[in-house]
Amino acid sequence: MEVAEHPEIAPHTVLSPGGDSAGQPPPDIAADPGRMAFWSKLHGKQNAEIDSWGKVYELNGCGKKTVYVCAHPTVLDVASGNGYIVGNNSTTANDTVISAVQCLPDLKELFAKVHAVVAQAQVAAANARAMANEAMNQPGSAELRAKGCTQVVIADATKTDPTSGVVNVICRVDGATPPPACDDLAHTYVASGSAPTTLKMLNISTYGPGQMTPSCSKMYGATGAPYVYHPPS
Repeated sequence: MEVAEHPEIAPHTVLSPGGDSAGQPPPDIAADPGRMAFWSKLHGKQNAEIDSWGKVYELNGCGKKTVYVCAHPTVLDVASGNGYIVGNNSTTANDTVISAVQCLPDLKELFAKVHAVVAQAQVAAANARAMANEAMNQPGSAELRAKGCTQVVIADATKTDPTSGVVNVICRVDGATPPPACDDLAHTYVASGSAPTTLKMLNISTYGPGQMTPSCSKMYGATGAPYVYHPPS
């Protein structure tokens, strides 16, 4: 492992997510001399405080280079011969600092990883919305809404596992009208011709306004008749 100090690199450029580019003023401020002077003074002070905090070092080993800003230790001598340090990873002996280093990595790489995670989360959220929208607009949804369902969710498990033969249907009703009967919805879904050809079990559940438990929840076979389990012979 090799460690090299880089006095030519200002710590604030390492600890700022955008490096030197983060120190550029917005166009409207840059165009106003008065505001620009105030902005430069403020940011110059902030950068100077960060730069006085530590030094920049590069660690090179195991085929990888990493830049760190390592803070100067702060020693407080609260009693003669009993100094101590404010910081992380410190070791002291009486008033002698044996080791005291608090290092922060180059945040540009960290923020790049954070942005990547956020982007992945956004993609996952978009996929979830797409899946939810697809579930609410599956074939047969229109026919079930015509029977009185305000919201219909059809989860066709045969799309990911054709051998499952399972379709789950949820019907939710808003307002004072009670939910349709499960038997009626089962016959309607099968009659719509929307059921997969491999359908073996159709699960129907209905919910009234604000209900957490279903008004009815039943299982049906491929014809819409109540499901009857036939154990293998």
